[in-house]
Amino acid sequence: MSSSVTSIAVVQKRVAQMLPGLSKSEAEVLGLLSYGMVMFNGGGLTRLSHGLAEIEQVPAGRLRQRLREFYYEAEAKRGNKRREVKVEACFADLLRAVLRGWEGKKELVLAMDASTLGERFTVLSISVMYRGCGIPIAWKIIQAGQKGEWRPYWEGLLATLEGGVPLDWKVVVMADRGLYACWLYQAIQRLGWHPMLRVNEELSFRTTAEESFSPMGMRVKRRGRGWSGKGEWSEHGERMSGTVVMRWEKGYEEKLVVVTDLDEKEANAAWYQMRFWIEDEYKDHKSGGWGWEQTKMTDPKRAIPLK
Repeated sequence: MSSSVTSIAVVQKRVAQMLPGLSKSEAEVLGLLSYGMVMFNGGGLTRLSHGLAEIEQVPAGRLRQRLREFYYEAEAKRGNKRREVKVEACFADLLRAVLRGWEGKKELVLAMDASTLGERFTVLSISVMYRGCGIPIAWKIIQAGQKGEWRPYWEGLLATLEGGVPLDWKVVVMADRGLYACWLYQAIQRLGWHPMLRVNEELSFRTTAEESFSPMGMRVKRRGRGWSGKGEWSEHGERMSGTVVMRWEKGYEEKLVVVTDLDEKEANAAWYQMRFWIEDEYKDHKSGGWGWEQTKMTDPKRAIPLK
C-alpha cells in the first residue's frame, strides 16, 4: 500500500512539472486521475474513485466528488477558492513536455484530425506522431452535429501551441483531405511550420511550366507510380502555390495527393502515412484503452479537461 501512495506522489510531482500552469490542487487531482487510469485500466469515475479510495484509505464518495470537481465549471464547485481548469492554457506546456528528452533529429510531425464519440461529441485534436501512435497535445470537444464552421476552433488550437516548439526545429503538420482549406495551409505557415495536407485528386493544378489548370490526379495514371512537382492549385477561386506530391500504391483504390510548402526533395508522400498512426491513438482512448466510449458525459465543456 505504501509503495502505491509513493507512486501516486511521484506521478503528481511529474504532472506539476509538465504543466506548471496548474495550481497545486489541480496537479494533485490530475495526478490521481492519471495514476488511476493506468493502474485500473480505464477512465470510469466509479472504477477510479473506488480503486483510488482503497489506496488512499479515504471514503470513496468523498474522493469521487474531488475527482468530479476537477472538470466542473468554477460556479459548480464547492468552497470559496473556486477555480476552473483552463485546459487550453496547458497545451503549449504539454507539447514542451513531450519534446523534453526527445532523441534524434529536431523534426516533429503533428497530425490534425476530427473524430466522433458516438452521436455525442466531435473531437478536434492535434497530436504528436511518435513511434506508430499519436500523443494528443491540443483538443476541442464540441457537440456532435453542431452547425457552424470549425475554422475558429482549428485556428484557436494552433494559436495555443505557438512557442511550444523551439525555432530550430522542423515541424510538419498533416491533415486529411476533409480538413484542407487555404486558410488552414496559411495558418500553419504563420507559425513557421510546414503544412502537408491531403487534397482531392480532382483539385485544379498547373505546374510552373503549364498555362492551363487540370485535375491533379491526371499526372499519375497507373498503380505503383508517383509524381511530384511545383505549381499552383485552385479551389473556389482561391489560388495557392507550393509542391504537390502524389502516389498511387498497388492494392489501393485511391491516389494519395498531398500539398506542401516543402521542397520536392524534402516532401515525400510516404511521410503522410504517419498521419494514420493517429488511429492507434483513438484505440487507446476507447475500446483498446481507457474506454472513453462508455462515458455518461453529455456536456462538451466538462469533457475537455478529461480528454
